Amino acid sequence: MPITLVTEEAIELLTVLDAGEELNYSVTGIFHVDEPVLNLFNLPIDIQGTALVEVGFEEFFNQPDITVIDMEGEYSTGGFPIPTSYTIDLDVNTTVENMDTHNVIIDEVEYVVYVEGVSSGTHYYSSAYTTNLSISGGETISRTLPVTLILKATQGLQLVSDLADGYADYVIEGIFHAIDVEGNTTDFVLPLYDTGTVPATLVGP
Repeated sequence: MPITLVTEEAIELLTVLDAGEELNYSVTGIFHVDEPVLNLFNLPIDIQGTALVEVGFEEFFNQPDITVIDMEGEYSTGGFPIPTSYTIDLDVNTTVENMDTHNVIIDEVEYVVYVEGVSSGTHYYSSAYTTNLSISGGETISRTLPVTLILKATQGLQLVSDLADGYADYVIEGIFHAIDVEGNTTDFVLPLYDTGTVPATLVGP
């Protein structure tokens, strides 16, 4: 039996469900029975009890949309006179759009960026920002996600060469960790994903 709840009620209910608590329920109504012999008659519905429902905010909250605008950074080499390693520090400039109508507070973004197929390893939003990411419903904000790649000489040289044309093929993927929706404390994750080709500026020593 489908149930429709208005926004305020839905958020309160999802807060309870997301915490893994049981719901108390009460159902009243009428079954209308059309029986060929007994004709039309009604049977009352009047039941109550508790039920554990497996559902949470992530089932209803629209996934935020992240778009990479461009990348810029610098690289350095280790080893002398022949480089044995490369350290590439990039600022990945992005926009994040809240595709949902509800305000949300995100305390962590866990992300990996693949630049020309080379993985950055896992990075964290909290390593670069000391305040949570707060986005109103439908709002778009800009954020710079720092990325560091520490590579061996051959792979580092290849990546620097690939970026010399001023463009980077990339994939960014990870999760958003939300802790609040419309002032209601919660705890759920939403996927993060974007891919494409963007302008890239890389300067060396």
